[in-house]
Amino acid sequence: PASAQRFEVLVEPLGPVPEGRDLHGVRTAIVPGHAGLTDAVATALGERGAVVEPDPDLAAVDAVVDLSATDLDGSADARTLFGHLQPALLGSARRVLAVAVPVLPDGTPTGVAGLLRSIARERHDVLARSVAVEAADLDGDLGDLADRLVDELGDLDAPPAISWAGGERTTRVVGPAKDLSLHGDLVAALGPDAVVVVTGGARGITARVAEGLARANPCTLVLVGRSPLPEGPEDPRTAEAADRNHLRRTLLEIGELTTPHEIEQACDRIEADREMRATMAHLASFGATVSYVAADVRSPEFGDLLDGIRTRHGRLDGVIHGAGVLADHFLRDKTAEQFDAVFGTKVDGARAILDRLDGLRFVVLFGSISGVVGNRGQTDYAAANDALDALAARHDGTAGCRVVSIDWGPWAGGGMVSPELEREYTRRGIGTIDPDDGVMALLHEVGEATGPSQLVVMRGAPEAFGPPVDHEAARDLVG
Repeated sequence: PASAQRFEVLVEPLGPVPEGRDLHGVRTAIVPGHAGLTDAVATALGERGAVVEPDPDLAAVDAVVDLSATDLDGSADARTLFGHLQPALLGSARRVLAVAVPVLPDGTPTGVAGLLRSIARERHDVLARSVAVEAADLDGDLGDLADRLVDELGDLDAPPAISWAGGERTTRVVGPAKDLSLHGDLVAALGPDAVVVVTGGARGITARVAEGLARANPCTLVLVGRSPLPEGPEDPRTAEAADRNHLRRTLLEIGELTTPHEIEQACDRIEADREMRATMAHLASFGATVSYVAADVRSPEFGDLLDGIRTRHGRLDGVIHGAGVLADHFLRDKTAEQFDAVFGTKVDGARAILDRLDGLRFVVLFGSISGVVGNRGQTDYAAANDALDALAARHDGTAGCRVVSIDWGPWAGGGMVSPELEREYTRRGIGTIDPDDGVMALLHEVGEATGPSQLVVMRGAPEAFGPPVDHEAARDLVG
């Protein structure tokens, strides 16, 4: 399609899981979670002939059943499961089942479905599946649930992320496309006194979003980013350098930097500072009152910042959470620190916002199609975006606030898609979202008091990003 389209995410029933697969001799590790479920799963595995290792070396087992995200008194999330599953998958494990409550009672969104979707895309030689259950499903006799969960270890035909919530076996699918031009009005008039926070800084995509808000409704905008706002005007010695090549030559002539690495770093910093200054001036030109705060959305200070904005202005009308980082690496190369940074920037920031819904009219969480279909090399990013979807579903409508997670396809510009990757997307029938279309899509949702808590916005068919996962390479696992 020539422009971006809007898709809702729907629940689709699945057929019953094949029963009674033989697991004779399969060395299995159980990562414990909910005590009753842990015991029931151990019993069910033993009845199928599996060897449940009492003190397992995760790198030396055939199968892992990870129940850590069912502990209703805990706070295990995809970061925790990554620590368990990475050594198992780099070892001999070829069956991985992760059972999780999507949002734990303490408010922790687990993001496990996104993690397993991406594992399944990376490792076609592994049967990888997540099963979502609700806290209410963990009351009473858990024998039947445990039996059905163990059955999942033998079903190669089901999707990598399913749900048993409420006793129904379902999965989530992307529904039919809807043309954005047919959906809703642009942002409802918030009024000139409205206060909106936009995380993600004063550059790239979030700067374009802030511009769209300022054009549609000049109000008070507070931009939050990791980089400090440059102080004062640019050094006059570099200010006349209009492009990067000119800037490199100028820095060489100045002579304060000598190595190519130092010069490239300086060019990056100068160009970023230029873009930030230009963004702030551009937003003010529409009549908006604009300020910028340097803050890490993962830190407790971010929550304090939101409280301070509300106190200072007497209101806080909306938050657009666009902050995010990427650290794409295959499972074998990804570190726990990278996973934590990617997951935490999206999820910890979102939780701070959603803890403060009183008085807010809208919260928009920037998700990604990778959380919906999985993506090779993005176990952390997919898990984080899946967690945002779960948070939106849990909080939408609370205190009268519209909470929506928009799972974007790739945007043009903003530095997120290289020319090589854009060519690959084009080959697969995936277009990049024109920033004007993306901003329009977001303003549509801000302008709606109610609507779905999760949407996909992209150019192209979602299946071009993620055709059904092929488990054929794992077929010899199942007896």
